[in-house]
Amino acid sequence: MDSAAHYDPACSNSPDAVGKTLEVLARERGQDPFDVYFELIAENGHEAEAIFDYIDEADIRRLLRHPAVMISSDGQVLALHAFLNEPPPYAPCCYGEFPGVLERYVRDEPVLTLEEAIRKMTSFPAQRFGLMDRGTLRPGARADIVVLDLERIHDRATNLYPTATVRELSHRYPEGIDYVFVNGVPVVDGEQHTGALPGQVLRHR
Repeated sequence: MDSAAHYDPACSNSPDAVGKTLEVLARERGQDPFDVYFELIAENGHEAEAIFDYIDEADIRRLLRHPAVMISSDGQVLALHAFLNEPPPYAPCCYGEFPGVLERYVRDEPVLTLEEAIRKMTSFPAQRFGLMDRGTLRPGARADIVVLDLERIHDRATNLYPTATVRELSHRYPEGIDYVFVNGVPVVDGEQHTGALPGQVLRHR
């Protein structure tokens, strides 16, 4: 049980839990953290949400270096406005997962080279799913390209203490990405979406 878990504003039936850790809540309630964890689920049902630091930092670094490990995210497609943000979830990984890896584990605290990190994000998973025309820059491949400045790359979605006042701060696009091409079509130019929608559903082959 991770007593350092922080609870999200979605715990509407337990307002005293928002932004606090299990350790703090257990101390305030005079209970064991394990009991508090299940009480929050009973009080809030499927709306109970929390952020867990369930992997030690040393293990993250060890995993990143392993040749069989790819870099991915459990996030979904979201946007700052309109139907992809209704209701607004707490999902910083949907905005800064990959820039955060480049910022921290490539530039600031080197664990991987830039080439290794990009491969683990692109061609390696594409090959694993049988998408042989994705993830590499070569004639005949799909031109899915991100133009970035490693010195400027910055994950702005990081938020260790989600509360009602800072929830929206977790939904911010990263800095340092200048252009994005999907299937050879410009989709992001500077910080602006071009309006083009050239993406398509990719299936395992």
